[in-house]
Amino acid sequence: MKINHNMGAMNSKRNMKINNKASSKSMEKLSSGLRISSAGDDVAGLSISEKMRAQIRGLEQASRNAEDGISLIQTADGALNETHSIIQRMRDISVQAANDTNTESDRKALQEEMNELTSEINRIANTTEFNTKKILTGGQGNGVKAINLDFNGTEVTHTKGNDAITKNMKVAITLDAGISSNIYPQPDRFSFQINGIDLGVTYVYLPNGNVGDITYGVKDPNGFITQSPTPNGVVTGGQIKITNTANGTLEAKDIKKVAEATAKLVQSQIDTNPALNGDFRAYAKGSQIIVEALDSGNSTGANATMNVTGIASANKAFNVTDVNTGGQVGAGGTIAGQDIPAKGASTTIDFSTIAATKDDIKALVDAGMSINGQTIQFFDSTDGPYMGKAIGIDIKDATNAEELVQAIIDQTIMKLQGVDLTRDGNKLVITSQIVGENSVLEVFNGNSYNEDIEIKLQVGSNKEQSMLVSIGNMRARALGLVGAGAGFTKEPGVTDGTDTKKYERALDVTTSKSAESAIKIIDEATKKVSDQRAALGAYQNRLQYVVNNLDNSAENTISSESKIRDTDMALEVTRNTKSDILLQAAQSMMAQANSAPEQIIQLLK
Repeated sequence: MKINHNMGAMNSKRNMKINNKASSKSMEKLSSGLRISSAGDDVAGLSISEKMRAQIRGLEQASRNAEDGISLIQTADGALNETHSIIQRMRDISVQAANDTNTESDRKALQEEMNELTSEINRIANTTEFNTKKILTGGQGNGVKAINLDFNGTEVTHTKGNDAITKNMKVAITLDAGISSNIYPQPDRFSFQINGIDLGVTYVYLPNGNVGDITYGVKDPNGFITQSPTPNGVVTGGQIKITNTANGTLEAKDIKKVAEATAKLVQSQIDTNPALNGDFRAYAKGSQIIVEALDSGNSTGANATMNVTGIASANKAFNVTDVNTGGQVGAGGTIAGQDIPAKGASTTIDFSTIAATKDDIKALVDAGMSINGQTIQFFDSTDGPYMGKAIGIDIKDATNAEELVQAIIDQTIMKLQGVDLTRDGNKLVITSQIVGENSVLEVFNGNSYNEDIEIKLQVGSNKEQSMLVSIGNMRARALGLVGAGAGFTKEPGVTDGTDTKKYERALDVTTSKSAESAIKIIDEATKKVSDQRAALGAYQNRLQYVVNNLDNSAENTISSESKIRDTDMALEVTRNTKSDILLQAAQSMMAQANSAPEQIIQLLK
């Protein structure tokens, strides 16, 4: 027996300590529900569990992302549903306007509604947003950023050319007296003019003449009538044999002769006059001389007709009535005798405020603009060659606005089609090569906004697990419901829907023909909207399956992670019971071991 070391007590103490730790750990697991509450509990299990937890949270967030995507698509589809309704109403208007039972005022009212509906389509597209993000206005393609240009507060400037206009295109045969009087006693002269241009076509006759008394031809520099052949061999003058009736008027057959001879001679002079050749033609129709403006030429939309009639007068054998026709005349027309040349659409961009210094110019790299659908983009060749899809403009040597503008001009030669670029100091002047009313120029800040906007949805817990939702530009221009030229109104009547500025031209329903054309265009617009809504529906259905799959994956991953990290309560309760019993036994044995040395005292007595 020993008293310095009570081995029984020490052994009981050690076992009691072990059982106490086991009991404490078991209670920790039972109270937290976790099998692994610290790295020491299961090193490998903790690592696996944490990776699974990251996946679970990623899957849950991806599911929420997909739900947000569905909400965005539903927002877009709801807006396009209204666009569809508007387009259907526009078609009704076109069908109604095509009916010739409508009066001019009726069609004017229909046109006003057409303008307003078109503006509303713009408003819907321009204001439909999800989380402040516009979703129906298209996007920027080719990676071309917008330049900080100010087009009166808009992202696009739209300009249009103009035809020269005359209030009255005057085609007339006018009476003049006293010419060639040294040859013909007291003659009268009729001279033919078109738009103020005297063709020199002249008739001279004697007051009391009968057969062969009307001589016609082209004046020479001295005012005399010549009968010289033209280069193609056609004689430019001659005599009309007529017979006056008893009262001094022309017979019907002679009136026809005058008309035919006049038309032929006028046409020969039109052919040799650069200002008129290709724009007009002259011909006779019965007693009428018709001068017609040709659509293929520079003058369009105006004809003139003159009637040759006999007149009861002792001094005149015949008379010609002049007719003034109202309306527009194309390029090269006149107003009150003054030539007004037709112009192409033109706009000026001032670069002085955005390219004042070298640093300002450097900041323009990757930015650009679109001119009539053709995009230019700035780059700096010191950083490498241009790799974009637009027309690259190297600005490495430009140090100020003038040099930048000149670089644009120099590097777009033979590349930018349909426009001419010139420099006016710090300003870039863009002019359409097409002149007249059909000349249209559109400059977009950045790339043309007719491209689709691509919305990336992160629908997975890891990288490269996304899908793209593409939504097109649903504004009126992208749908073909506004434009310029045939089929559209002559004056702007459409706004962007957010202000009162009218800068686009709606479909024209003021005539039966234009209304019929509008029906086809509207049908095409309906198809575009239908195609976009069909795509949105497909996206939405796909995303719903994405959500279902993500939720299922998250659930299964949670189950797997739970098996690793969570406590098996039944097993842990059993272990806790065992630890408690052993702890109590150790305490009892330790008490007995501590009482054993007392027996030694009995031996010492």
